[in-house]
Amino acid sequence: MDHAVFRVPMRQWALSFPIPIGFLFNAYLRLLSPVSQIIHSAISTLVSEEAGWS
Repeated sequence: MDHAVFRVPMRQWALSFPIPIGFLFNAYLRLLSPVSQIIHSAISTLVSEEAGWS
């Protein structure tokens, strides 16, 4: 495994919400997908811009 992955800096993201928002997602699961897509898009844009890919 040491040779399968290049030794480069990697970022790990962790996302958490306040407890009331977590309860809201639990009650309305259909909200979780669009919110996740927005967050993914924002992080992808940020990483792409920092890497100079945009």
